[in-house]
Amino acid sequence: MNTTASILSLSHYSKITCLLGLLFISSCSNLNNNFTDSDNRKFNRYSLIGNTAYTDDPVKVTYFGTSSLLISDRKTKILVDGFVTRPSMSALFFGTEPDTDLIEILIKRYDLFGNLKAVIPVHSHHDHAMDASIFAEKTGADLIGTSSTLNIADSESVKKINYREAVLNKPFRYGNFKITLVDTNHGKIPSTLLRFLLGMEKEIKTPMTYPARLWNYKESQPFSIHIERGAETMLVHASTGFKEGALDKIKADWIFLGISKLNKLDIEQQDLYFDQTVHAVEASRIVPIHWDDIFRSKQDCLYPAKKLVGDFNKELLALEAQVNKYERKSAIRLMRKEETIFLDNRTNPVSNKLSQSKKESCQLIKK
Repeated sequence: MNTTASILSLSHYSKITCLLGLLFISSCSNLNNNFTDSDNRKFNRYSLIGNTAYTDDPVKVTYFGTSSLLISDRKTKILVDGFVTRPSMSALFFGTEPDTDLIEILIKRYDLFGNLKAVIPVHSHHDHAMDASIFAEKTGADLIGTSSTLNIADSESVKKINYREAVLNKPFRYGNFKITLVDTNHGKIPSTLLRFLLGMEKEIKTPMTYPARLWNYKESQPFSIHIERGAETMLVHASTGFKEGALDKIKADWIFLGISKLNKLDIEQQDLYFDQTVHAVEASRIVPIHWDDIFRSKQDCLYPAKKLVGDFNKELLALEAQVNKYERKSAIRLMRKEETIFLDNRTNPVSNKLSQSKKESCQLIKK
């Protein structure tokens, strides 16, 4: 379908939205950001913890960008989000679909067929749940989420997926992992137009028809994910929103913390976000997530978010400022694409000195 036909097939309101989007896209040719030498030094500085396994069966966490994480031990693999397709802005406006070839490459690389037990998107926007149903269908894993998460699959795939409805605050197990989904809020989106495009507080009511556009994905119920195995504990909190008091009874040594647009919050809101996440769970280690450019597809590296979309340097500075406010310091650990760390509470929690061991902010994918 050509561009004109694509636009004509939309509702009147959607046509206006699409045209506005096209105007924005047409101005995006110079909006890509790349890492500077200063950024690379920050990756080096914040790459000291999580590098040593103190047991022959450690909990491993592999980062794919945005908030996509593979958590595993010898027996069990759990995938948070699993967003890897990364369609461009134009593809999201004209129609896109999951990159099944890339998904199959990753399934083979990480031995997920028959070994991946669950795929858990934190909510149903495209940058979290777009690829989740494909991972679940092709590996036999359970897909855990709301009905919107399930409906991102097409009508044929919906019948083949092992779907498990997300239930908040009720722990469940896969292998030795105990998992709890905790209620939260998405980060604030003040623009009415963007709230419409992103389907905030809306549901996907029927199976997806592909190619799909940005506004076909809806937020649905967002949640944080608490995972524990014995002494190793972690929390995935992907968005800069929160529900006051929701994490008060949760403890986690490691927090994988969304920092997208953190610098856009006023200082009082930044303080509250930190108090309701990092301090609430008493985390001693912080892994920033959801800082990267979600629109640069089929790239070997992660890149900082586009200009006008995010600001990696200012987001990280805001995080550093929060860490330095308190006597009880938390260590920061930046992760590269497809880098794996070990969760172990014996890792030095405040070792943030400069490391010379890694000189690039990008970890290549070997096809």
